[in-house]
Amino acid sequence: MINDLRYAFRTLVKSPGFTSVVVLSLALGIAANSTMFSVINAVLLRPLKFREPDRLVALYEFNLEQTRSMRNPALSSFLEWRGSTTSFEQMELAVGGLEFFTVSGSGQPERLRAQFISPDLFALLGVGPTVGRSFVSEDLGHEGSTNIVISHGLWERRFGKASDVIGMKLNLSGSRLCTVVGVMPPGFWVFPYTRDTDFWTALSPTDNPLTPNTRWFTILARLKPGVTLKEAQKEMDVFARRTALDHPETNKTWGVLVESLSESYSRDWGEILYILLGAVGFVLLIACANAAHLLLARAVKRKKEFAIRLSLGAARKRIVQQLLTESVLVAMAAGVLGVLLSLWGIRLFAFLAPAWFPPTEEILVDRTVLFFALGVSILTGLLFGVSTALQASNPDVNQSLRGAEGSGDRSSSNAGRGVFVVAEVALALVLLMGAGLMTSTFFALRSVDPGFNPFNVLSMRTDLLGPKYRKILEGDMKRVTPQADAFFQETLDRLAALPGVKSVGMTSDLLDGPFRIIGQELPPGGRHIAGLAEVSTAYFNTLQIPLLKGRYFREEDRQETPWVVVINQVMADRFFPGSDPIGQLIQLNYSDTAGVPTSEPSPRRVIGIVGNVRHQGPRNDPPPVMYVSWRQHVWEYPGGQANLHLVKNWMIRTASNPTGLAAAAKAAVAEVDRDQAVYNVMSMEQRLSEWLTEQRFNARLYGTFASLALILAILGIYGVMSYVVSQRTREFGIRIALGADRRDVFRLVIRQAFYLSSIGVAVGVAASFGLTRLIKSQLFGVTPTDPTTAVVVCLVLGLVALLACYFPARRATRVDPMVALRCE
Repeated sequence: MINDLRYAFRTLVKSPGFTSVVVLSLALGIAANSTMFSVINAVLLRPLKFREPDRLVALYEFNLEQTRSMRNPALSSFLEWRGSTTSFEQMELAVGGLEFFTVSGSGQPERLRAQFISPDLFALLGVGPTVGRSFVSEDLGHEGSTNIVISHGLWERRFGKASDVIGMKLNLSGSRLCTVVGVMPPGFWVFPYTRDTDFWTALSPTDNPLTPNTRWFTILARLKPGVTLKEAQKEMDVFARRTALDHPETNKTWGVLVESLSESYSRDWGEILYILLGAVGFVLLIACANAAHLLLARAVKRKKEFAIRLSLGAARKRIVQQLLTESVLVAMAAGVLGVLLSLWGIRLFAFLAPAWFPPTEEILVDRTVLFFALGVSILTGLLFGVSTALQASNPDVNQSLRGAEGSGDRSSSNAGRGVFVVAEVALALVLLMGAGLMTSTFFALRSVDPGFNPFNVLSMRTDLLGPKYRKILEGDMKRVTPQADAFFQETLDRLAALPGVKSVGMTSDLLDGPFRIIGQELPPGGRHIAGLAEVSTAYFNTLQIPLLKGRYFREEDRQETPWVVVINQVMADRFFPGSDPIGQLIQLNYSDTAGVPTSEPSPRRVIGIVGNVRHQGPRNDPPPVMYVSWRQHVWEYPGGQANLHLVKNWMIRTASNPTGLAAAAKAAVAEVDRDQAVYNVMSMEQRLSEWLTEQRFNARLYGTFASLALILAILGIYGVMSYVVSQRTREFGIRIALGADRRDVFRLVIRQAFYLSSIGVAVGVAASFGLTRLIKSQLFGVTPTDPTTAVVVCLVLGLVALLACYFPARRATRVDPMVALRCE
């Protein structure tokens, strides 16, 4: 084996050009696969950075009739399970979303992200602060802890990694003065989507202002040693059935799911990432086909060497072994280069990945990735080396020693290389089809009418936090204060007075709004649900949302006047079929995950119908929406419904480039409340572009893989046709000597390339129509078998194939008959 390695090394070094091309071709394929495997390893395979992560689970409730519909269990269920179950060693809580607080002081106010957890969650996860301590029972109060544990990032950013950070104070939104008691390790997070948490604060599960039916929390637990996931699930099924009997109105159709924590975190990513890994696998197969036909061409040139060795008594097995050694050595060199290239590939992936992707900083080349690259390299070497070794190690000894090549050798050799061309074209077409569909999806979504005019509009966002604007009541209720209304009015006035501003509007996020229509029978569920947004009077004019019937809000629509509502066309069609909605009364209710229903004091009269706006992005159809005036609102809301009044998106229509007004707009808000943070400042066009981050990411990623495959396919076709021309030099010389036109020779070569490419295109189209169905859920406006995309891809690939064989065909026309026939 050592001798084989030495000989293989010397042989490859003697042909640096050939070796470089093969190694680089394979390295690109291995790099693409190593990059994607690094992503999969980080997101799906690598154990979580918690103590004994295989024993950690998350508990959810799922709808028995719609298994994909899930929700958090109620707080009362957590308290019951924690005290009664036998499968779990420990059970804790964590809010899945982040609460925002504003910290003011020197410079601009900073908006911090906080996560509420039960006090012993860090102990459950087995991760503690690197500086200071975690929470203790003395930290807890009725409305949460006044002590906080901060992230390593906040410690660096705000405190400059000061060693005396423990005991420092933070004034959060003027609501509480909190003391720093600990600093968590770098990169720590409870959920991947809360990795931007700035600090954690503890809330007692038993002593708090929440209701028993609150569903804010995700339940995390640790299995007892020896207890399996299946056993824990069986126990929780009993609890689920009992809860359904005790509370049929809320739990009749709901079961309990016990899911490993790692699977809970990666549930939404497995299918997407494995499809991408399959895509880069095609790139590697194309690279293998390239390497195989290059090695085969080289082996044919060495047939005399092999014939001599066989005639001297060498066993065929030894020649096969030697050729396989060379193939694996080439593949190993490509593997080393591929791993180095994957470091750049990981940075490229992190650059392309959208903000909501799992933490890209955890994607790295570790020992698992190195073993993967090693395995892929060895498998690759064997894959393209076996066929070459078997064919090249069995030459016709007599003809090879005479320097001749039989027609059977030539035909079988050319047939083998023809298969490589067909395979490369087919594989490249599948990837190009995927990239084409993703690109078509992106442009289809970008062309969707959002329902308003986004040009020359600046958008920004504010959250009114703290006791100045919001009071926390018992029963998870929140009371908004008159200061919030004063803030909105003064801010609207100041923004409207800025130079270059045409109009200013504001709107809340779209929340679920339960309602009933006065005079209509209630549906089986006892209520209707539509989207609910609180807007300013000029909102519709600012975004140029068309009025279809009735009127917009007016300045006269105030708290003391009859309450009114504007609906969109979808709501009018769905809930008022065959009747005129104008003048009808709607009774709004507010309910929340806290389960506390609150009705408005009086019904609202429908005064207008406006055009449909795609509030949930271009992929989703416009939902039914009710718009209410910010001047007509209740003062007490259940749970997070208070955000309907306190969290606002501001829309400022300008006469020119809206981003030039950003600094002045932020300054205007600061003049009203210097402690108020303004964030997400961008043009409306930029905000619409953010809706397409997933589709842009998919299009770029598939486009990158398809481009790589196309480049490798071009090299492969060029290499095969160049070799065919060199093998048929004598034939072309004879044809030209006998009077054949050089254009006929050119067409002969092009015809052969076209024939092989056509077969590859046909095979690729058939394969792509089957495989692109795997990405059906990611498409919009096109089908997996979209004929337009298929035709464009076939034309592009056919043109590229013809261009790849142009230079070999041109070289064939320049054959000198005297030179070609000199050795005859």
